[in-house]
Amino acid sequence: MASKTESGSGTLSRVLGEIKQNKIAPVYLIFGDELYLVESAVAKLLSALVPEEKKKFGLELLDGETADAGYILESLTTDSLFSENKVVFVRHCRLLMPSANAGKLAARSLEYFAMGGIQESVRIFLEFLSASQWDLAEMKNGGWKKIPDDEWEKNIGRERDEEISRWMEGVIDYCVKNEMTAQADRTGIEGIEKAINEDRIKPNCLVMQADTVDRRRTLFKSISSRGEVLEFAQIKRGMQEVMSSQANQILGAAGKKIKPEAMLALGNKTGFDLMTFASELEKLISYTGKRTVIEASDVEAVVGKTAVDSIFSLTNAVAERNERKALRCLRELLMSGEEPMYIFGMIAREVRLLLMARIFLSGETGRKWNRNYGFETFVSGLYPAISGSKDETPGMDLYRLHPYQMFLYLQRAEKFTVRELINERELLLNTDQRLKRHGDFRLILEMLVIDLCRKKAA
Repeated sequence: MASKTESGSGTLSRVLGEIKQNKIAPVYLIFGDELYLVESAVAKLLSALVPEEKKKFGLELLDGETADAGYILESLTTDSLFSENKVVFVRHCRLLMPSANAGKLAARSLEYFAMGGIQESVRIFLEFLSASQWDLAEMKNGGWKKIPDDEWEKNIGRERDEEISRWMEGVIDYCVKNEMTAQADRTGIEGIEKAINEDRIKPNCLVMQADTVDRRRTLFKSISSRGEVLEFAQIKRGMQEVMSSQANQILGAAGKKIKPEAMLALGNKTGFDLMTFASELEKLISYTGKRTVIEASDVEAVVGKTAVDSIFSLTNAVAERNERKALRCLRELLMSGEEPMYIFGMIAREVRLLLMARIFLSGETGRKWNRNYGFETFVSGLYPAISGSKDETPGMDLYRLHPYQMFLYLQRAEKFTVRELINERELLLNTDQRLKRHGDFRLILEMLVIDLCRKKAA
């Protein structure tokens, strides 16, 4: 079953339709920087492939940050004892990591290590090893000191000073003590490629979710040729500008304005599809009558509540540490049939963005932030400095957010310390492990929400 080049949403609709007809590909790859769509696609795909009553024995969940290629291959080619077939799902798979990311990953791992976030530092360090193709086994016992200078400079980009030494020894020691592995073993990767190319995966199925991929890798080419690739690219700043321009034209002709929060809500509800966006904007103009300003409440009344609203109500409540509201939103989502893994992924995304925002506020540009800023002052003052910066620190992933989203995250991040958010990331890693053991999903998620809403710095 050859993959077709389509948008992620288009591919997903087709794939789900084919699964209903029992046309199942041996392998599915889902990736992209539009995290909401990636998590949603994973949940829908797994639900289609494995009905709820078969998940106990028909679905095997692997953590791509700890499972190496050999282990993935073994799981994939081992039949289930209690099911005629099984789906092996690998979250955060690093087998397709671009090597160009190595230097940035090393810098991020070092930064988290310096702040005391050992688990997060190790997680990123293992991604770094996969990107650089360095072998963890050869780096133990001081082996990292023997790496040739030119190769070291290419992947690390700085000298082997005392800070680097503490980091290297610390993360390697943690990996050894916790029996963690890196996915640099070519034998395992080649085995997966061979299993895909020779159609030896069936009747089982492999689903891989990756944060980023290198299309030049032979594994990617094998997946693209024999399976399905679903990419969900984030809305580009240019598209946001096109939509803002279109909105200004439509609103200007009608003598109206729209508040930033209403604009963002409308974009979220329409998926930033230009035709749908313009159509809903015309409805809003009619709905507001003689009023000259469109409010967020108008968008709610005209466009209605969507699944996006429900999940963001939960993540916003978690960010505000509103335990009662967060638990109510969580229970509503579970009762409506939302996948627990999808809900968990969106909570993890919220904490990740808060941490990025908090780290950014500690940086040179971020220190110019003023908590008394209004949105218009932020857009005309600090925002141009942020969007024009070439800084590659983790916080600068905020570039990809809509300006109003960025403004909100900076406001919320002020209420946390970096230490608190690192603690929350480590809590999420532990919860991820519990979810993979097929426990009581509802209870695990409820305990996570309670802990996040009550968590204080250690």
